[in-house]
Amino acid sequence: MIDPAPQQGLPHALALRALAVGDRASRELADSLALLEHALPTRFVPTLSAAIAHWSPDVVPPDLLVLLQSHSGQFLESELLGLRSRMPLARTVVVLGSWCDGEMRSGRPLVGVRRVAWHAWPLRLVRELAAWQAGGGGTWALPATAAEEELLLEADGPALVPRSAGNDGPIAVRTSNTDFAACLVEGLARYGYQAVALPCGQASAAEPFSALIDDLRLPTDGRELSSVYHQWRPRPIVALADFPRPHDERLIREAGATLLMAKPLDFAELAPQLDRLKKRGRELS
Repeated sequence: MIDPAPQQGLPHALALRALAVGDRASRELADSLALLEHALPTRFVPTLSAAIAHWSPDVVPPDLLVLLQSHSGQFLESELLGLRSRMPLARTVVVLGSWCDGEMRSGRPLVGVRRVAWHAWPLRLVRELAAWQAGGGGTWALPATAAEEELLLEADGPALVPRSAGNDGPIAVRTSNTDFAACLVEGLARYGYQAVALPCGQASAAEPFSALIDDLRLPTDGRELSSVYHQWRPRPIVALADFPRPHDERLIREAGATLLMAKPLDFAELAPQLDRLKKRGRELS
């Protein structure tokens, strides 16, 4: 990933077990599996049918079931229900690979699972395991039938709200979507940040901003992006992207982004990362 530091926040000594099922051939899902294995004792099997076939009532069931999904339709709902009936207390999460972007429009998403894009997995895993360690909270602990509003309220709960690490200038927001710009400015204000939406087409740092949040539309021109980010360094640059391919992630990293985050944006994940990156920038300056 662009910035490996979020992975260093993984809690230790969790008495939890994970079962991972699916595809580990693609780089992004292999990396997701490796992070899970680093965090928890994890058993991997390639298919749901194999997991059911090798199931034994004598084996302690996992606390977390993670499906590594490389494409829409990879997992059958009936097989997932069969496996979940054997481990009814396990929390089920699907890590979506870079080719799952059209599933919500034309596919058949699995029911009653938490969905996480592959490039959002490191931050999400850290946050959810920390909540688990603190007493079993977090969005993964909610019932499978929890509505989107309940997920947002739990993610934005008091235990997870960070405190701003200093008022050292507003944050610039660059996006061509005025509605999304207003959403970003309002969401950051709830976390104690002043944010300013740049006029459409403006890319340079015309005033003393402390960081840049850049809403990307993929595919993007690497040379143009490098030219833009060169004007902002060494300030933190948080790039937002919806289902980037691995080569998109590499291009964004090489252009100079400090952190890549997923859309829809989770402010409970963004705010502490801004605190961390801005603090690190002050220490280096």
